[in-house]
Amino acid sequence: MSPATPEPAATVVLVRELGSGLEVYITRRHADLVFLGGFHVFPGGKVDPEDFSAAMLERCRNLDLKEAGASLGLFGEPERAMGFRVAGVREVFEETGVLLAQGNLMPPAGKLAGYRRELHAERRSFLSILEAFDLNLPMDRLLWFAHWVTPATSPRRFDTHFFAAPMPKGQEVAPFPEEISASGWERPAEAIEKWKRGEIKIIPPTLASLDFLSRFPDWVSLERHLQPEKLVRQGSAAAGVETASWAGKKGIVG
Repeated sequence: MSPATPEPAATVVLVRELGSGLEVYITRRHADLVFLGGFHVFPGGKVDPEDFSAAMLERCRNLDLKEAGASLGLFGEPERAMGFRVAGVREVFEETGVLLAQGNLMPPAGKLAGYRRELHAERRSFLSILEAFDLNLPMDRLLWFAHWVTPATSPRRFDTHFFAAPMPKGQEVAPFPEEISASGWERPAEAIEKWKRGEIKIIPPTLASLDFLSRFPDWVSLERHLQPEKLVRQGSAAAGVETASWAGKKGIVG
């Protein structure tokens, strides 16, 4: 039997500064979920066709299509490359209620929560929410740092780009209860120690992300390291990045 075709997906690590270091928002999926049930993961999911539609691309700001394509190594598919970023923003909103958007007037939290419920019920699209409040997506705030492909032996496979984004001021996390059984802010090194003690379950891409993010004392240093001009992809990897193996597959980590 041929391996399943990997589905395009995006993962976003929300990052905040607290005290003397960075914290990341990580969630535990319900144990009875078919895919990664009981594992600790970052918000993310599949890319939808709407994510790279013409109307959605008009809402993207601060990063042009050429830059988006170069940052992911998708030089001939810039619209698809931007779609990975949009998918990440949408999935963060669906799973956490945090909206990585900007506009003249951000909607009240209560009204936004109602729209989020309609999005989950498939009565409203993410694009329609942005249009309702005339919001745009500042794509320069999503910093690419890794690319992982699920092993060929897995019955369900994903081709996932990983991004880091700063937690917006004035917003609160509200995890989606149908998928998430527990969640919280963790220092990356502390999450790794919990995994070593067997307290939490983590897959290799999450572990590699935690290890990478543990190297930075604040957002400024992380942002400086992940400047787009330093991470323009050449073929399958950018100069100066390291690779980590996951069952024979390569994950590029900034």
